[in-house]
Amino acid sequence: MLTLILYQCDNSDSLIDDNSRRVKEHLIEITDSIKYKQNGTISFYKITHFEWDTLYIFTPYTSTSEIDKRLGFHWKDAEKTSVLNDEISNLLVFTKEREVIAFFDYPRYEGDFINIEPKTFSKNDARFKLKEEKNGIQKKLFFYSLVDQ
Repeated sequence: MLTLILYQCDNSDSLIDDNSRRVKEHLIEITDSIKYKQNGTISFYKITHFEWDTLYIFTPYTSTSEIDKRLGFHWKDAEKTSVLNDEISNLLVFTKEREVIAFFDYPRYEGDFINIEPKTFSKNDARFKLKEEKNGIQKKLFFYSLVDQ
């Protein structure tokens, strides 16, 4: 089963937790069903139940200064994510008007965003094809952007 690590930005901000939890639940359902079909698509605007305008995907070992640079503002909770210190996860961050609305670590062994460039998407462009491919001796799901296809 897919495991996503959720973070709470602020003890008083349960809305971020709720937003992250809902995305997690939908992403789990979709990726689990895709694993059995070997291919599929996902549109993040269809699985989110909150307002957002930009999805940022950060790969392993992204520094807090790079996160801040890409977001265009200082995000104090970037230090709480595991993407800074390991290669296990990608970090997905949803923003609206320069404010973080939801974020979570997405384990690369469940699906990897490594082949996507650029890693910043508007709500309408956050559409991906998932394809199971051989990675060494194992099969693994990879995300590919559907923009310009």
